[in-house]
Amino acid sequence: MTEQYIPEAGEKIGEVISHSDMEQSGGNFSNLYKKGTAYFRVPDIPVDEKIAIRDEGRYRVAERTGAYTYGSLFSASGNDVEKGILIVLSFLGLILTIVSALAFYFVKKG
Repeated sequence: MTEQYIPEAGEKIGEVISHSDMEQSGGNFSNLYKKGTAYFRVPDIPVDEKIAIRDEGRYRVAERTGAYTYGSLFSASGNDVEKGILIVLSFLGLILTIVSALAFYFVKKG
């Protein structure tokens, strides 16, 4: 999203289908704009480079900087640090489960 506004936009090309500020999603998703917010062409610019969003009565320009990727931490596009943290936390959870089971066994055994 840029801070650039344009006075006029081209034809409507779509709208936000779902909105969430808590999770990622694909398709016509936004974590900034509400469901139903319209997307428009920017005159003389291909839509795979820039689009305009109707924002408080003005047309705000959004610039495509790359493919939006989403998914689990184990997807090819996931962040390596996040993957590492998830693996460590999973391992610690497994260790805690094993220690708890052993403690229960020895307490029960007496």
